Amino acid sequence: TSGKKLKIRSYPRFESGEEERLYRKQHLAAAFRVFADRGFDEGVAGHISVRDPILTDHFWLNPLSQ
Repeated sequence: TSGKKLKIRSYPRFESGEEERLYRKQHLAAAFRVFADRGFDEGVAGHISVRDPILTDHFWLNPLSQ
């Protein structure tokens, strides 16, 4: 090991559900791009889902085979 401390970013605080929703959508889109760049975009290999912070019984996920 290098002996360096691992820095883990904390989850930000938001003033509104809409702000958190935007943050989650932007990070989800980025995660889709990273997975696709690494070849995890076929079938369920790149499954990522995120819960909507406002409608908590809703989830966002990448469309299968698109």
